[in-house]
Amino acid sequence: MHLFTPKGPTVPPMHSPQAPKTITTRLPREPNRRAVGYVRTSTEKQDARDDGLDKQAARIKDECKRVGLDLLTIEADVASVTDPLSFIRRRGLKAAIDLAWKEGAILVVTDGTRLFRNLRDYDEFAKNFQGQVYSLRDGGIVSPKELRAIIASGEQAAKTIRQGTKDALADKKKQGAKLGSPKGLSSATKESARSRFLASQELVERIADVLEEDEAYSALPHGAFADLLNRRAILTNWKRPWTKDSVRRHRRMAEELLAERRALEAELDREDQVEEVPAEEEVDPDEFAMKQSPFFGMFS
Repeated sequence: MHLFTPKGPTVPPMHSPQAPKTITTRLPREPNRRAVGYVRTSTEKQDARDDGLDKQAARIKDECKRVGLDLLTIEADVASVTDPLSFIRRRGLKAAIDLAWKEGAILVVTDGTRLFRNLRDYDEFAKNFQGQVYSLRDGGIVSPKELRAIIASGEQAAKTIRQGTKDALADKKKQGAKLGSPKGLSSATKESARSRFLASQELVERIADVLEEDEAYSALPHGAFADLLNRRAILTNWKRPWTKDSVRRHRRMAEELLAERRALEAELDREDQVEEVPAEEEVDPDEFAMKQSPFFGMFS
């Protein structure tokens, strides 16, 4: 998705000639004065708010103008980045990487977590992209080591939230299952019921992961979705193939879990916004000293 017209076409390869060693600095090194922007939101709803693609793009344009970078294009995606498969599915990111490689340009983002929230994807990215990454949140170019630390922090935050969602859903389902009741239930029976519940929860998470791979899967009829799971060898807890009737309940639970994941990740993205700090005005030292006088303004 283009938010800014590029000066030339992108190219398929994602390899780069050896780039200068990168260190944190306010401004990019010469002669790399060209830039490719990349923006991302997790959901369409998030994009409609103030933290959406247009606002991120505006920040990147302003920053490039401020530091004297020639902005070639801004690529965009609406996608989650906690899913390890998102790297190969995000066309906007691939286009940004390809053009940055071709033009020897700096990749500019508002924050490193707009690129990734999992280290597996970042490590794959780092193998093929040896150029520079400029993060507005961090005030300039970040080294590969620093960017990896940013991604690791984002991944941990996502895992913490996901675990919280998982625990909350588990508690909710556990209350409905009333594990441990009635009072006379044997410990072996209780443990068996608990094991079945945990297996069911794990299955819901696997189905949610499939739904997260492609938005088109959410529109599939129950029968077609059951066939998709069967082809993936994701079977029922009884190791039986799904049918259009048996998949309904677990699919609904997976959709609820996925909606919670996306809402929480969107909250993470909002927390990652770069706060706009007004530029400090230059103050004349004599004027400043005069204003400190208790008589200032009395005779005007």
